[in-house]
Amino acid sequence: MILNLYLRKFFTPILVITFALIGVYTFGYAEYFDRWFLLGLVIWGLIKIKSRDVNMAGLLLILILVRLLDEISYLIIDFDIKAIIYLFSVVVIYKLKYDQLVLFFCAPLLTLIVLVELFWFFTGYPAPQIYFYVCLLLLSLITRHLLFMRVPLTDRLTQGGKSLPLDWKFYGLSKWSVFILAAMLAEYLVRHLTILNPLHVYQLYPIFMHVIAVTSLFYLTEDYLRTRFILAA
Repeated sequence: MILNLYLRKFFTPILVITFALIGVYTFGYAEYFDRWFLLGLVIWGLIKIKSRDVNMAGLLLILILVRLLDEISYLIIDFDIKAIIYLFSVVVIYKLKYDQLVLFFCAPLLTLIVLVELFWFFTGYPAPQIYFYVCLLLLSLITRHLLFMRVPLTDRLTQGGKSLPLDWKFYGLSKWSVFILAAMLAEYLVRHLTILNPLHVYQLYPIFMHVIAVTSLFYLTEDYLRTRFILAA
């Protein structure tokens, strides 16, 4: 109990300050932070698999998968595969229509984007490569779905699946990723459909996404220390 109180009063604020400093220090070097974070997830995931902690292992595997797909998405910007991405978005929206964020927010936004892309195509306008951000938006929606379904998915593979507080923390972070990416896409549309030239979200986007990544690392570290050092009452 004493260790529990000590951790709550002193150690958690220290963690918050430490990760805030890491976030500030690595601004402008997000690519290095992302690689280091992915390596940390892999190592942590292997540890949890070895210890047979199926719930944390499953959560970490979801994060690793999404991070790998995120890295791959940076490569597709060199290829004109927007038609495939937009067709894939239709499938994702249909499969995840149970999610109100998908049905009432993302579906109208993606429909508008497809219509605008068609307008740019038929008018010969040099369209920006917004399909890259559409791809990241779809990854965030898939992340929400996998986190929401993690327990039944775990039970399909092995027994002992149960909900973790981290599931809902990362579920909330993926929602913020959706909002940030939606704002980025909306600003692109304003910039290329009107005489206005807003760049506010464009300039703040790396900061927002970096904050989400640092917050993710903080959540994982805080959960580890809580389960490792807090004594049962």
